Amino acid sequence: MRWSGLKRDIENIFSEELNLQIYCTAYTYTNKTYSLSAPRYWITIGKELIWDFPGPFLEWKNKDQDSAVEYLDSETGTIAETLRAYLACGRNELMDFTFPKDRFGLVDILRAADRRLGKSKLLKKYGALSENSVVKKILEKRFELGKY
Repeated sequence: MRWSGLKRDIENIFSEELNLQIYCTAYTYTNKTYSLSAPRYWITIGKELIWDFPGPFLEWKNKDQDSAVEYLDSETGTIAETLRAYLACGRNELMDFTFPKDRFGLVDILRAADRRLGKSKLLKKYGALSENSVVKKILEKRFELGKY
């Protein structure tokens, strides 16, 4: 599936009141010995950037990876794979399913924004005071938490 189709399918599950959008742009990094086409993914609520890859995740900790380029090369497909796995997962399994490729907190954001998942399930999993500030922001906007 091309990015435009994956983007459409993911955005179709978002609650409309969130005005949440996901983007991807590929950048090419080249030096004398290496060329890499790596994607940048980001999510916005309105015009506010709430999640960005590789952005803050650009820290390689694998002793076998000597550089950011190697890190990006090893992670280029994980976001799209996670998005596809999320879409393929049944609605009843979404809350408990473990997405092994999600090392960047993307699934928690998708769950919080997913119109197929109700308030009680989401608050049971994440609580009204989620430790993840992005999930908290989405849940507050979606369910108007704290406005009573």
